[in-house]
Amino acid sequence: HHDRHLHVYDSKQFPGEDLRIMERTVVLPGSNTRWMFIVGQAREGLNAQIRTLRSTLFQSFALLALGLFVLATLQTLYGLRPLRKVRL
Repeated sequence: HHDRHLHVYDSKQFPGEDLRIMERTVVLPGSNTRWMFIVGQAREGLNAQIRTLRSTLFQSFALLALGLFVLATLQTLYGLRPLRKVRL
């Protein structure tokens, strides 16, 4: 790549070990030389982190939904209490 944007892709170059590759071309100030920096990390570790994050988010949103349901129910019961006094 000859642009200065970050490029992220998966590589299956090594059998049995998928890699996540990040690549960027940089021109340092005062230089005409293009430097290409490429960094790779095993996908296995990244996938484990993503699974942990998804699990935490799911549990947090489930707890939030339950809390909001309970609070909405309590608000409705408390808010409609004055109307019970005018019931015929």
